[in-house]
Amino acid sequence: MSLSACPAYPASKLDADIGNYIVSNPNGDFRKVIMTDNRWQVFYHLSPWAAALLSWYPFRKDSSLLQIGGGFGALTGMLCERCGMVTVLECDAYRAECIKRRWREKSELQVLHGNISSLPSHSVYDYIVIIVSSDSLEPVFSKQGYVSLLAKAKTFLANDGKLLFAVSNRLGIQYLCGIPDLSTGVPFDGPNNYPTGVAIPSLSKTELLDVLKQAGFPTVKLYYPFPDHLLPQMIYTDEYPPGQELFERLYVYQVNQDSLVIDIYKLYEQFVSNGLILFFANSFLAECSNGGGSQVLYSAVSAERKKEESFSTVIFKDGTVEKRPLYTEGIKGLKRLSENLRELKARGIPVISYRLENGRLVMPKVPAPTLSNYLRKLVTYDTDGFIQCLDKLYQYILQSSEQVPSEKNALLELAPHANWGPILAKAYLEMIPVNCFYINGDFLFFDQEFVKHNYPAKYIMFRAIHDVYMFAPQTENYVSYRKMQERYGLTDLWPFFLQEENSFQEQLHQNKMYQQFYKWLSCDTKNILRNGRLLLMNKKSEQINLNSTERIFAAVEGIEDKKIVLFGAGRMMDHYIRKYGTSYPPVFVVDNDESKWNTEKLGFPIKSPQALYELTPGKYRVIICAGVYPEIAKQLEEMGIKDFRIYVRTFDEMLENIEVRHNPKKKYNIGYVTGVFDLFHIGHLNILRKSKERCKHLIAGVLTDELVEHDKGQRPFIPFKERLAIVEQIKYVDEAIPVDFHNTDKLEAWKQLRYDCHFSGTDHEEEWYWLKKQLQTLGSNMEFFSLYRKNQFDYT
Repeated sequence: MSLSACPAYPASKLDADIGNYIVSNPNGDFRKVIMTDNRWQVFYHLSPWAAALLSWYPFRKDSSLLQIGGGFGALTGMLCERCGMVTVLECDAYRAECIKRRWREKSELQVLHGNISSLPSHSVYDYIVIIVSSDSLEPVFSKQGYVSLLAKAKTFLANDGKLLFAVSNRLGIQYLCGIPDLSTGVPFDGPNNYPTGVAIPSLSKTELLDVLKQAGFPTVKLYYPFPDHLLPQMIYTDEYPPGQELFERLYVYQVNQDSLVIDIYKLYEQFVSNGLILFFANSFLAECSNGGGSQVLYSAVSAERKKEESFSTVIFKDGTVEKRPLYTEGIKGLKRLSENLRELKARGIPVISYRLENGRLVMPKVPAPTLSNYLRKLVTYDTDGFIQCLDKLYQYILQSSEQVPSEKNALLELAPHANWGPILAKAYLEMIPVNCFYINGDFLFFDQEFVKHNYPAKYIMFRAIHDVYMFAPQTENYVSYRKMQERYGLTDLWPFFLQEENSFQEQLHQNKMYQQFYKWLSCDTKNILRNGRLLLMNKKSEQINLNSTERIFAAVEGIEDKKIVLFGAGRMMDHYIRKYGTSYPPVFVVDNDESKWNTEKLGFPIKSPQALYELTPGKYRVIICAGVYPEIAKQLEEMGIKDFRIYVRTFDEMLENIEVRHNPKKKYNIGYVTGVFDLFHIGHLNILRKSKERCKHLIAGVLTDELVEHDKGQRPFIPFKERLAIVEQIKYVDEAIPVDFHNTDKLEAWKQLRYDCHFSGTDHEEEWYWLKKQLQTLGSNMEFFSLYRKNQFDYT
């Protein structure tokens, strides 16, 4: 049965798309999807990265586990691999069906549709997992809501069980730097403690501990996933906080940088060096129990690699370290690693002691810094010692393998006449500072996973030098990297080694597959500086060129002493009451669902819409609280009711600091027009010219190839970069920007650009009627031009 035949309906088009991807790829291979659909939610739900949050956790193999809120099953498959029986409780019927389809081959899996109150009272689980994400469908409304949820969940937990609860930190580094809040989409909403309320709030560390205490958990151990709990790569604890090694392995991604005012990496450095990093971590993972937590101190997870190369490295309190494959395919890679260590030891290279045990590589925890951390400090006071350490490293590299004749050099074709130096039969690529400890003047190597045959020893030395200066750029202040290039004969070979290294990293980290994620790693410094200056702009520059009478989505604006009636008794009503229930309570609620008539919700009576006829016109306002507001608005107009407004939670939160003014000149400051602009013709020129006549600064948005293909089923004839370049050269255009999955929504674009008017053709006028009303409520506007006049330059 296809999902289209499923009795449940998706909550959004996004949910429908993800569900269709799951059905269309029954083998669970979503690589092509991730490469072509750049939306963050698609990446989160369908890539293997999300499972890294708990893939390292020491679940008992014969245990039972309850997952409350399964989403689309991003973690479910991994949990089934590690536990004996897994039950997923998902409140959304469509998502529950998707989880069943995605993991239908898991015999140990049971998927239930409902909330926690629908669980049989006799149910008991060894583990309970609750993960709060950006699109969790169960509203909590407040910190007290978390208390109720967790306290109820505790009743289903075995006496020696563990509840794992992951949530964002509202004081997290990303939010302090200006990244939009996970729940509201509003920058700095969390640090401001959600002044307008929020359905699913993030919690500070203090608030989280208080919530768990109120829920009745006597023992809580906190883990700190970095960069966050959604796509984690490293897990720290209070006993094992992050050090400088954090920057050698961490990928800090930023999906939306439009409101960024601080470079996140720089703030990370400050918080690590000042011991503040855990308090301001972006997320928390709380392990709650009646006593006694796990023995894990730290874990690193390489979920971005191919299955045979994906591992978790876990450090335990008893001084042992375990390297575990994330997939069964990784057992082969683990054996290869063990063999590499054995061969290095046989050649007199100091390597960490190890043993293969039950599909895991077990090693001792070494109480010493990595060579990279040691060199980072050493260079600041002993440059000779710094160079001597690298000399010693190179000697070990030369000692690690037999040499072969130069004509066998695997890289010879890159530069046939270059001085490649000694060629190693087996080049251990990980003999670099980040993968060895510094102990009493000597080295101890570990994690020697990758080998290249017939490679130059200088290539390994290149990797070592490259890493040192990339992760500790301040090293250049003491010893020039050019000096190190010359010392080891790397100057002429550097560009060839760099090319080889890029190829190696692309394959290792699957750059092609995860190309969108790696784009999220970049930080636009110019954008940060621009945002900082925008904060100094006079607030009047953002004021509106519109009459307040058009602000139909400003639900309570100008209410004065009018009585309020809400139309709609669903979840939107809950949000309204949460925000305005005290200041602007309704006298009653009306709903088209007859089964709700003559009942109450949240203490307010629910009546038939016919009750509106009993009220005196001009003395009341109807506020529509329903997602189907166009239909209800039409119904009210047919009833002769003129004074109504529309409440939409996410939209209402955008209005908090918007001021309105009327512009008698009818000349907008910033205009915005979007299009494919494929095979540029006179019609394109006309709309750009007319748009420019109506504004001082015109921004033209050019749709990317991927977005056009997603919406229309085929790519444009002219590639995106060329279409963008053409539009940039039009004299009417002041600025041309890409339009992709993140800003194709007109309201999202407004939040980023604050345009005063959106221009379009009249063929969209009916389709975008309510969108125009929303923009007018925000103080922006929409104008439509006819594109098909006999005189192509006559738009009047």
